[in-house]
Amino acid sequence: DTPYYHWVTVTEMIESAGGIITIQTEEEQQVVVPGG
Repeated sequence: DTPYYHWVTVTEMIESAGGIITIQTEEEQQVVVPGG
């Protein structure tokens, strides 16, 4: 199992890199990440 604190760190990284995550998501699913 992945520790909860690991997911907190991942979430912070995603928020920090919101634009990159949005681009990757659009390429895969054509979905825009809210707040990205």
